[in-house]
Amino acid sequence: MKNKSNVMKNSFTLIELIAAMGVFSILMLVMLSFFDGAQRAWSNCINRGQIYENARVAMDLITRDLQCAYYEVDKTPFWYKGYTSYSGASDEMYNQQMLAFVAVTSVPPSDNCNSKICEVKYQLYNYDASFGGLDPKKEGWLMRSATGDRREDPVGSGTYVDNVYSALNVSGKLNYYNNFTVSKDGAPTATTNVFTANSASSEDFQKVIPYVTKLEFISYYRSVTPATWLPPSVIEIAPDLVGDGASYPLPASTYKMTFPYSVRIEISLLDQVAWTKWKAMGGKRYVDSSGVLVDSGNATAEDFRVKNERIFIKTVILGERGQN
Repeated sequence: MKNKSNVMKNSFTLIELIAAMGVFSILMLVMLSFFDGAQRAWSNCINRGQIYENARVAMDLITRDLQCAYYEVDKTPFWYKGYTSYSGASDEMYNQQMLAFVAVTSVPPSDNCNSKICEVKYQLYNYDASFGGLDPKKEGWLMRSATGDRREDPVGSGTYVDNVYSALNVSGKLNYYNNFTVSKDGAPTATTNVFTANSASSEDFQKVIPYVTKLEFISYYRSVTPATWLPPSVIEIAPDLVGDGASYPLPASTYKMTFPYSVRIEISLLDQVAWTKWKAMGGKRYVDSSGVLVDSGNATAEDFRVKNERIFIKTVILGERGQN
């Protein structure tokens, strides 16, 4: 009886057991809340890090190409295309701003190119569901085109042919020297245009980074007297900004596509999670048929975008290269 009495004295009562389980449950809840918060913080850090990584990739690539821009006085073009108002079903994707120039690029279109000198173009894919024939999977993508002296023909064959335009090679697309003709689609002869908004005179655009809500360029020029920096609107460069889709022959005797002294790059980005939520809210941002950058008109979606996007700005100095 004595042993049995001792066992009973050392046992937990039901109330004590319930209290212990309650304390244990509270501790588990606190621990789970802590780990959930830590996981959320980690996920947010990853998403934010994605924005900065994408911005670094884009800025480094554009900067490197601009710093290696090839220029010869009155012989090489530099085209800054502002927002345009193309209305054709296959042209509305090209209404965003575009920068097109010749560069000794470290990222040519193919390792089979003999020269690193390429015609390079950058623009944001312009998409809205109301536009016909556009690819929704490219919405929000920064696009880059590089046209070199060799191209794969036919695509996927592994066979590379000469891509330099000449009287004997009228299908060649590398045609920058002493050529100042630009247009929307290269009409009437695509390969005689040094730059077109679409890919008529260049290799196809390739994806660089996603979740871009805005991409803008400003090319600055220096006036001779006084020596001040001026944005393009101050100087007569209307053919670069008209955007009506017409072809502009620009011989050096009448007009020069002025090589800039500096280029300002502005890019706005969301992370993947914020982009998905913004689109679910009905958010969108595109250039309409009148050449104006517009948003969805949904106040909730646009407030969310403004709070979550990050804006990155960089000015690339090209300096004195005989522009004057």
